[in-house]
Order: sequence, then C-alpha cells, then structure tokens
Amino acid sequence: MKNRLSLVWLLLAGLVCACSTVPPALEPAQSPDTFQAVPDGQPILQIDSGGHMAVIRDIFFTHDDNTLISASDDKTVRVWDIASGKTLRILRGQIGPGHEGKIFAAALSPDNRWLAIGGYSTDDSIRFIDLLSGQVVRLLKGHRGIISALAFSADSRRLVSGSFDKTARIWDVTTGASLQTLSGHRDAIYAVAFSPNGRLVVTGSDDNSLKLWDSATGKPLPDLHGHTDKVRSVAFTPEGRYLLSGSDDRTIRLWDGQTGTAIKVLARQDATVDHLSITPNGSKVLTGAGDGQKINKVFAIPSGERLASFSGHQNIVLATAISPDGTIAATGGGNNQEIYLWDIRTGTIQQRLIGRGERIWSAGFSEDSKAIAWGKTWTQSSLLNRGVLEYSFQLQDTAGNFSLTLGKPIDSTAQSGSPASARFLRAIDTAGAISVGTASGHIDPTLQIKRDGQVLHTITRDSTTGYDHRSITLTPDGRTVISGGMNGVMASYDSATGEKFHDFTGHTGDVWAVAPSPDGRLLVSGSTDQTVRLWEIASGKLLLTIFHGNDGEWVAWTENGFYTASAKGDAYVGYHINRGVGQTADYVGLDQIGQHFYRPDLVAKTVQGGHEREIAAELARIGSIDQLIANGLPPEVRLLSASGETSQQRNFTLEVALKPLSGGIGTIRYFVNGAEIASATARGEAPLGMRRSGVIKDDEHYTTKPLTLPDGNNTVTVIACNKNNTICSREIKLTRSVHDPRNRQPATKFAHTGGRHFELPRPRLASQICRKRRQSAEHTLATASAGLIPHRAHAGGTARPRRHGR
Repeated sequence: MKNRLSLVWLLLAGLVCACSTVPPALEPAQSPDTFQAVPDGQPILQIDSGGHMAVIRDIFFTHDDNTLISASDDKTVRVWDIASGKTLRILRGQIGPGHEGKIFAAALSPDNRWLAIGGYSTDDSIRFIDLLSGQVVRLLKGHRGIISALAFSADSRRLVSGSFDKTARIWDVTTGASLQTLSGHRDAIYAVAFSPNGRLVVTGSDDNSLKLWDSATGKPLPDLHGHTDKVRSVAFTPEGRYLLSGSDDRTIRLWDGQTGTAIKVLARQDATVDHLSITPNGSKVLTGAGDGQKINKVFAIPSGERLASFSGHQNIVLATAISPDGTIAATGGGNNQEIYLWDIRTGTIQQRLIGRGERIWSAGFSEDSKAIAWGKTWTQSSLLNRGVLEYSFQLQDTAGNFSLTLGKPIDSTAQSGSPASARFLRAIDTAGAISVGTASGHIDPTLQIKRDGQVLHTITRDSTTGYDHRSITLTPDGRTVISGGMNGVMASYDSATGEKFHDFTGHTGDVWAVAPSPDGRLLVSGSTDQTVRLWEIASGKLLLTIFHGNDGEWVAWTENGFYTASAKGDAYVGYHINRGVGQTADYVGLDQIGQHFYRPDLVAKTVQGGHEREIAAELARIGSIDQLIANGLPPEVRLLSASGETSQQRNFTLEVALKPLSGGIGTIRYFVNGAEIASATARGEAPLGMRRSGVIKDDEHYTTKPLTLPDGNNTVTVIACNKNNTICSREIKLTRSVHDPRNRQPATKFAHTGGRHFELPRPRLASQICRKRRQSAEHTLATASAGLIPHRAHAGGTARPRRHGR
C-alpha cells in the first residue's frame, strides 16, 4: 500500500488557533491509488488567472536573469518574463480530478536544458522536459510513491529523486536509466541534493534524519543526526565546504560538506524551514517560511548572523531562489500565490509576479435573493464570518428577470434601512431551536448539531472527507446543514438525523465561505480556488461558477460549458486536454470558442431553473465541448516582422509563420487597428508556401500579406483557425508607427453615430471568425453587418453583446 500521511495532520488541522492569519497549508493527503483517470482528449475546464492558484513548490532563475520558472500544486509550470511580470508560457501535463497532476517537486538542470517534474501521477513517474521546446522527452519510472524531491548534479548529467516510498534514486539524464536506489530511510524523503563535485548525495526525511550516500555505488555513509523534527530542505555551498539543512524543528543546521560532521545550529527562525537557497558565492542562505511566522530570512554562512528579512507574504512560502548574480531573492507563496523578487541586502521589492485572481474568504446573499456577494479580504472574526463583502453579482434585474452581470462594489456602510438589494445575509448558525457549530467555535474536525442547546448529532471529518469544518450554515428553515472543508469538500446534512444529503462537487480548494438564499433554494460558496459558486441546495447541483479578476474582468459558466463574461473575461478560462502521461497537454481558451458557447441567455436560464430541456436541446444542436475540440487545435501563429518599428512608408509587408497543429490551417484574418482588412484560406489555392531556411522552421508554413497602414500609431493583429474554422488562435499583434510627411491627419479611432461613440471591433478570436449560422432571428445581432460594437468603457461592469449568430 502506498504511503499516506500520518493521522497527526488531521489533528493539527483541528488545532488552528483563532488568532492565526490563515491556516497552514497541509501536506499531500491522497495517494495515487485513489486517482480516477480522465480519458485522453476529454476537455477539463481550468482557470488561467495569469498566475499560480495553488501552493508554489519550486522556483528557478535562468542563467540570463531575465526569466523565472515556477512549479505549483495548481498542476502547471509557468515561465515568466521578469521585466514585464507576465507569463511567457505554461507547461501542462497529464491531470485528473483531485490530486492527480499536482506538482510537488521540480528541478532545473544547471545548463538550463532540462526541467524535471514530479508529484502526483498515476504511475509515480518523473517527467523529463526539454525546456526549449516544452515537450516531454521521457518518463523516469521506478518509484512506487509520490515524488517529493528532485535535484540535478552540477554537470547536469544525473538527477536524484526522493519519494514517499522512502527511497531516493539516481538517474542518468542522457538515457533515463535508474543508476542507484538509495534505501534506508524509515519515512518519506522530502529533500535531496548532490554535492558540487557529484561524489555525494544527501537526503532528508520525515524520519528526522539526514543521510549521506556515495553517488557512484549507492552505499550509505554515517547518518547525520541532530534535527528533532522532519527534515524539509538541504543545500550544499557551491564549493562544497558546507552542507545546510532545514527542518520542521525551525532550525538550520550547518554540517561539514565532505564528512557530514555536525558543526553547529546555524540559525533558528519562528517558522518551519521548508526551503533553502544559497548565494553563488556561498556567503548567504535564504530560507523558506512554512508553518509559523511568515517571514523569509537571509543568514550569513558560517556565522549565522541574520542579514536581511522579508515580510511581504501573508501565508506560507515553500519556494525560494537566488539570482545568478546573487543580488535578488525570489520567494513564492502567500495568500494569493504571488512571487516576490526583492533585494537580498535590503529586502526592497523589485518585482511581483501574480495572477488576477484572489482567494474568496466571505460570501452572502442579498435579502431580495436577486444578488450574491463575496469578499477577498481576510479578517478572523468567527467561523461564520471571515471578512467584509466587497463585490456583488446580479442574478436578476429590478423587474425580477434573470439576467446575470457583475454588480457594483458593495458599500460597507450599507446597514439596516438600506434597500433589500443592498443588504446581504451571511451564514446562519441558528434557525428556531436548531443550531450548529463546533465545540471550539473555530475550525474543527467535529461539527455539532444542537436542539435547544443539547447536542443531537456530531459529524466528524478525516483526511478523506475534508479534514475539518471550515465554513458552516443552516438553511433558513433549519432542516439542512451545509459545511465546507479542505480540498474542495462540501456537503449537506439532515439536521434531524445527522445523515448526509449530498456532496457539492466543484471546488478544488478549501471552502471558507457558505451562505444560503433567503428562500432556501440556492447556496453561494467561496474558496481558495479563487472562485465563487452557486448551487441548488435540494440536489447539490452546481449551477454557476464565477471567476472575478482584480482587473474587473469576470466570467461565469455552467457545467455544460455555456458562459457569460465581461469584455475580456473569457480569456481567464479554458479547457485542458490530456494527451497522455508522456505528452504535453493542450489548452483551448473559452475566448477561442466563444461563438459556440457564449450564451448569457442559457446561463441565466440555468440559474432560474425549469429550462433543462431547452438547454439540452441547444447543446445537442451545436455539439458538446468534447465534439468541438475533437475538430483539432488551430495553428500556432508567429509574426516574423519586427514590432515597434517606425517608418515613413505606409505600405508594409507582414510576414507570418504558421505551425499546423492537430486541426490544420483554415481561415487567416488580418486586422489593422481593430478593423478587419483581409482574410485568406489555406485550402485550395492557398497563399502559403514552404521555406526551409532562415527563421522559418521545417514544420512551419510561411505567408506574407501586403498592408497599407494609416498615418500614426498602428496595431496589426493576426489570427488563424483550424481547417474547420471552429477553433481559432489567440490574437498575435505587432505595433508599427507611420510618419508620412505627406499626410499629417490623425488616424481615425472612432466612428461617430447619433451622438454616441462606437469603437471599431476588437478581433475576438474565434468569436468573430469561426462561427456557425444561427437559424433564429433572435440570435442575430443587428449590428453585425455594420461591423461596429458599442464601446465598453467599464470592462468589469457589463457583459459584452451576444456573440452567437454574428
């Protein structure tokens, strides 16, 4: 049987004190033998907020100091441009429900050629990725448990891995062969490293010990004893003189790097030491900050003097790195999984890498049941109320018609006497004689249901049922209890019998907020997965999921794929498509298929209820997400013409490279300043040629497009669809300025009609290109023939006009 966590984690989960800022993140709690496989090719809806959405496990600088790589529990690897703070690309692998696909360990080879990824997978393999191409080169198989630690040798020729199976393995990078199996630990191995000369390997374990091994023979050397709790991190200084180790006992110990002889406790900190990074000159060490005080520290080696500290994160930090020049520290974690880059001497922030999403700590329902609300600011007040409500979402308009859109920010001063639409109800702990709570009044594994103050029933959770009760409510009639726990667990119970009614399946992170509608029909919930969800209480059915970015953009979708969104909100959600454990996964954004599934009308009817047949009929007519994606992916588009150039010539030839993917190449469209000026097709007499020299790759098509640009600053956009024109690429843009001395008239930006401004249409990828004809006049936009879309100045406040049928 594969390794599972000790019951102690369950106990710790229930002992979180009320004064803590947020509860500590727990260790992996599920073995791969409980995974439910998702068939390859089946779309899995995922949020792409622009940053990580779960615990960051490892971060690395590349040699040039321009790029940072991060790996996370959210099952992705992100490659960041440090200067802009933007994600350059995302590496995706095989994922499934629950823990499958979570990344728990990563390592970047010193030559920056390879990336090794390990964690929760169905076969306990390590993915070996070519960093340049992003493709999986091979799988390293041999472990029989979760991969929990990885490290390359200094010459990039070997890899060492640690696992929950209590062994470490040494692998040949070139062949993928397992060279040595290191056995001897009594518990999971969480830390591994090669000595700089490659002769030694060190492993740190949950058995509180460190072991040194001869890397050539796999023979153990004398154990290193001293830590009194789990060993979480190890690192050698670059010259190999010292070995450092960090532990849950909150100490950093210093050892002789060649013999393993204990030297001293280098330093102590008020948090578990979950990561160690040493500067290139070996003079300083940066520490991670796990359970405890959320401060990263820099200590001198070998004196142990504290040189600097950083307190920018508000939650645990398990990932650290130091830039190749030794001047910049990177730390990843916190409430919203941000990565801070800061001056290692002063602690001054240099950059922040973060997505647009934030954890949801509070939720509520308006008294008139026409709106829901949520908050993103944590305050520890009670089990029922963890923060103010800050944002609202309208379910019905003032006339009572179901129409969904983001509402106005909530006025925190709105109190009794305000209209019912401005007052929001929170979780309910008492309804008549029935009350619910925990004995401690805080997070606890055991929930108590009481009648007239006497305990009727208790509901106790364990590692398989959410660990604890983090949010609770009664329905207004007191008949149903609903509780949210860890890892997305949420369930309803009969208050009269204590028996479970339903599981509410949807959230992937801890559920911190629940609130029922005044009529008891619906439930709103909020989670660390950065989503707000709306449920039908009687059935446990998920009706709506909302992602709200801190840029004001939002998207709300139903389980069958229909959605509504603000102007750019659908760029935050898409479908992950598994291609097998040994292959890189694909991804298609909602904005690439919006012409099929952007249906605010059907989303509203889903929430209203009673329209199931109509919705099912429409889904059958247009085809499911699975059927749509089976048509194949659109080509990758690469602009060869330089961006940012200035010219006196209005005529310009755009050069484009197209790499066909599984869906081939269909229509290619060109836009100048938002207006479509031309299109081409790759079918029949396609204006495409093959050029196998220069910057064109062997698997790319090459095409050119003569353009005439107006005087002034211009944006040129290209998008390309698959051969069926059902899925299109995202926008690829370049800018080009024209300063024609013969024409100094300003470029037209707006058409003027009837006293109102209309912006020229922004190319919406698939939504403007790959469309199916709608038979009903109801689904036809009156402005389609004019090609003009009303200007949307407030991106976060209103949904865009309908896109189906254009």
